Amino acid sequence: MGRRVADDDLAAPAMADEAQDHFQNALIAKNLGYAGASISELTKAIQIKPDFLEAYRNRASALLLKGDLNGALADSGKVIQIKPDWAVAYALRAGVEQAKGDLGRALADYTKAIELNKDAKTLPEYQSAAAALRFLRAEKHDEPVKGLGGDH
Repeated sequence: MGRRVADDDLAAPAMADEAQDHFQNALIAKNLGYAGASISELTKAIQIKPDFLEAYRNRASALLLKGDLNGALADSGKVIQIKPDWAVAYALRAGVEQAKGDLGRALADYTKAIELNKDAKTLPEYQSAAAALRFLRAEKHDEPVKGLGGDH
């Protein structure tokens, strides 16, 4: 006799489809300029699928744009928790930390993004951001900037 299909076996794909539907709705809302609706749809997707990496990443970006820095920081941290070897996750969190004014943590995360980066197209972007943060930190503390000959 064949194995009886349990309700749970059928529910998992349906839930994944529902999470994906909310994710797609969020992208549409974002493209139409409705950040609040996008965040709401992403939240629904995450409630259905708690390890939905792209939903967390997109919600972090939307929260950052709306000025919810604590929410964006939490979501970017969740992206790192889900995929700790992804350079994009560290660059995302670095951007949030920079917006919060925590240049030291932002620089550490950009540095980690550079270490993990496997995409030649984004590496110069991360390197430029890290260099700019080193400069800003040095200016803030009136110190010489490493790698710029000591003058600023």
